[in-house]
Amino acid sequence: GSERRPSEDPGRIIGILLIALVGVEFPKYLSALCGWQSGALLMGALCWQVVVAGLPFVFAGLAPNVAHFEHRWLPVNRWHWLAFPILVMLMLSAYALHEWLMSFREDWSLVLVSRQLLRDMAPIAVVGLAAVAILFAPTAEEIFWRAFLLSQLGKLTQWPIAVTIQSLLFSLAHLPNLSLAHLSNRWSILVACFFYGMILGVWWIRFRSLLPLVVAHIILNSFVFGPYLMSQYRESADSYPKCREIDRLTGQSAETAVPALIGFMTYRSDVVSSHAVEVL
Repeated sequence: GSERRPSEDPGRIIGILLIALVGVEFPKYLSALCGWQSGALLMGALCWQVVVAGLPFVFAGLAPNVAHFEHRWLPVNRWHWLAFPILVMLMLSAYALHEWLMSFREDWSLVLVSRQLLRDMAPIAVVGLAAVAILFAPTAEEIFWRAFLLSQLGKLTQWPIAVTIQSLLFSLAHLPNLSLAHLSNRWSILVACFFYGMILGVWWIRFRSLLPLVVAHIILNSFVFGPYLMSQYRESADSYPKCREIDRLTGQSAETAVPALIGFMTYRSDVVSSHAVEVL
């Protein structure tokens, strides 16, 4: 059944949910409109996760009779941890199925940072993005989507319906902030995130503990983003210093700069070579 108390107005709950959803989605569209460069990308991503994690507590403080939500971190019974491996296996199984399906598409690729931004992104910034994607995002998302939003939906309808709605919203929320090679591939992200939301939502309803959800989500994101970000770090460590060398050539005479730029045009990294072509 639902959790709604007699004093809670469904209209106010729906209003708070709509405002909260706009609040967590708006920064993504704002970043797209502003065209954030590498210097602001990391700070923007971090601030966005602070908003995602903080909004539930803001609403709970402003309207405690309506927006209250449970946010217990540890299971009330340590035996609940016995179910944690099942949670992780279900998440990784859904991820493996998604990867297997996408292996049939040769045009599939995941891009978090464009190559245009990569030339201006220091390796330490890539490390920061990895921390946001793998550590901070799972924590913020579990607070918002499971502890807060799912709890609010549970006040309005039966739990199976609430979990389904939460999973659909969770999957839709992941479409704009993932820059994929082709729009046609985004349906697979929607389906995968829907199943992730269902698995995590059922755990929350059954055990009411955030820490296992956060850890499982971190493990999932490590598989999803880890290999890509390691590759991105290696490329940044190689291309970033070279691109700075190219930038410094702009202050030198043509007799010195042009031969050096021509040499960079044959560099093994296309980020470096393309930047040399632009400067030349």
